[in-house]
Amino acid sequence: MNRAIFLFMCLISLGFTGKTQTQQSSFRTSESQINLEKLADPEVVLMFDDFKAAAVYYPNNRLVQMKVNYRLLADELIIDDGSGNYKSLATGRAFDSIHVRDMVIIYNPNHGYLQKLEHPNITFYIKHQSTYDMNEIRSGGYGDAPASASTQNLNIPAALPSGATHSGEIMLSNSSSNPMQVIVTRKPLLGIIENNEYITFNNRRKFTRHFRDYKSELKGFIRQEGIRFDQVEDMKKLANFTNSLME
Repeated sequence: MNRAIFLFMCLISLGFTGKTQTQQSSFRTSESQINLEKLADPEVVLMFDDFKAAAVYYPNNRLVQMKVNYRLLADELIIDDGSGNYKSLATGRAFDSIHVRDMVIIYNPNHGYLQKLEHPNITFYIKHQSTYDMNEIRSGGYGDAPASASTQNLNIPAALPSGATHSGEIMLSNSSSNPMQVIVTRKPLLGIIENNEYITFNNRRKFTRHFRDYKSELKGFIRQEGIRFDQVEDMKKLANFTNSLME
């Protein structure tokens, strides 16, 4: 079997199918109440294609095995309790970290769930999220006119208490008589936390400006490796290299 085909099949069997980069899903609807997560492509709604086995670490080294998934639009990590009901995982100080395969996920009260890339010198994080734009479509003499400028974005930490059911469906209201076009964008964001602020890096210029003491080395590495700021594996390589410069 061709090696490339074999590796691709292995990735599929593990549930990884290229979902760690920017993706978009769009749909049109005339419904007055729009169920966003139901109508959008599941790949921009949930982090995983199914609930995944996770190790949840609590204080005093207590470990609990769960099956989890993550709602990208609601910033909510949900648990399959085995009875067909989904619950929100307790947030805040209730747990220390969640391990899903090679991912370490923590909860920050100000920034919600973050994938933690822990290093000895500086800790990077990846915010996995989706946002949406909803625009009214107005028909013209030559087909559909450009969408209106009524843009909405959403990604707010759910912060539900322990044992609470999940925060429910995300419903958008269409009060016009025209159909709506909804575009959902999934994009991971690399960042660091400084003074309780999540500083994001979505391009080379912003990254090298922040780490100006290593600007030359970082520019060369990003160019040589073809680092893309919407690719999780590239983010990991860049985080590793940046930390190596500080040793």
